[in-house]
Amino acid sequence: MGAMWAIIQPLGMVLVFAVFFGMFIGIPTDGMPHTLFFYCGLMPWVFFSTAISAGSISLINSSNLITKVYFPRVIVPVAAVGALFIDLLITCAILLGLGLYYGIVWSAAVLMFPVMLLMTIMLALELAIWLAALTVKYRDIRHALPFVLQLWMFVTPIIYPVSVISGKWRWLMYLNPLTGIVEGIRSSLTGRSFNWTAIAFSAGITLFTIPLAIKTFQRIEKSFA
Repeated sequence: MGAMWAIIQPLGMVLVFAVFFGMFIGIPTDGMPHTLFFYCGLMPWVFFSTAISAGSISLINSSNLITKVYFPRVIVPVAAVGALFIDLLITCAILLGLGLYYGIVWSAAVLMFPVMLLMTIMLALELAIWLAALTVKYRDIRHALPFVLQLWMFVTPIIYPVSVISGKWRWLMYLNPLTGIVEGIRSSLTGRSFNWTAIAFSAGITLFTIPLAIKTFQRIEKSFA
């Protein structure tokens, strides 16, 4: 089915969320249509989770090549994430189409949409590089990662808005770098006011972890073969 999986996976999840969390439970969506609200969260999440899952095992899957030929090993996790860019573009096109379907009038805020996408890609890429190196050394990571991603999904505001979290606990949500990204995507498409605090946390954490990921990779790289 090829690229159709890039469409089926997020749309299938959106359908389930819209029926159970939208129609049956009635989770608030800050005035957005349920389908559009959920898809704004699932679009970056599906790319992010798939990218770090693929990136984390990329070095192990390429072990035969790594032990025979020298080349910059960081290319392997980067290529694993890069292979998903087309899927990301497809899901972005669907999201923009949903916006048109629901009659969303875009404003200058939509210029932040590519910025949020870039932050998503950077975050996924650096975590993929970091986890790829750690998985070579600690093989249990590839077994623990699916469980961690399950938990991470529910602490990311995909099926609920940040506004439902009490103000005194909201700072904990901001420590999740995907919070600012998801909220930023929703605001960029609807023209709502941006949660600059959440976006600042996401940008700061993303930029701060880049050198940590590269340093970890370079330190463990010496023992890859």
